[in-house]
Amino acid sequence: ALRSEDGDILVDAVHNSRIAEVNADSNADNVRGDVTVNARSGYISDRNGSDTNITGDHAVLRAVQGIGDSTVNDDDKIETDLNTIDAINTTSGHVHIDEVAGGGVLGIIRADQQGGGDLNIRTVDGMLTVIAAGSGGFGVSAQGGVTTLTAEDAGNSGSDNLEVNNTVTSTSGDINLNVANDANFSVAGEV
Repeated sequence: ALRSEDGDILVDAVHNSRIAEVNADSNADNVRGDVTVNARSGYISDRNGSDTNITGDHAVLRAVQGIGDSTVNDDDKIETDLNTIDAINTTSGHVHIDEVAGGGVLGIIRADQQGGGDLNIRTVDGMLTVIAAGSGGFGVSAQGGVTTLTAEDAGNSGSDNLEVNNTVTSTSGDINLNVANDANFSVAGEV
């Protein structure tokens, strides 16, 4: 495990980043650092089953062969407790990220699946927002595969919506928007 009470954490791997726990709020005071995980020629994978992999304010995940792709024979998707995320996969493999913190909001600054695999980002119990360009967002983009954005409401709050404030595009794959409550689109929100 890599832990910091409030400071930023960088994990920079030449090949694969196999993550059990990276926690930039280890004292749980909700003053969070940022987390960056690079897999410069490989994948980012989960090594602790259903436990949270990454805790922080903002996370940047960059990989070449997938992020949370269960086909690499590690555990499964990357589980997060974050406010915002930037996820970029450049060549192959799938991207699968689950925000597991209850009642919060996960903002997607950028989700860029440049390989042909699927792109899945889900909140288990919270709002999912595609952040507007005016707020620093770049949208969600994929080349192929299936793109799925899901906002679930495990706590039955009735307010865990999907907010689309930027573009969600795919060159050749399907796009699925799954939401327990409402899907709201701003003027700039386009699928």
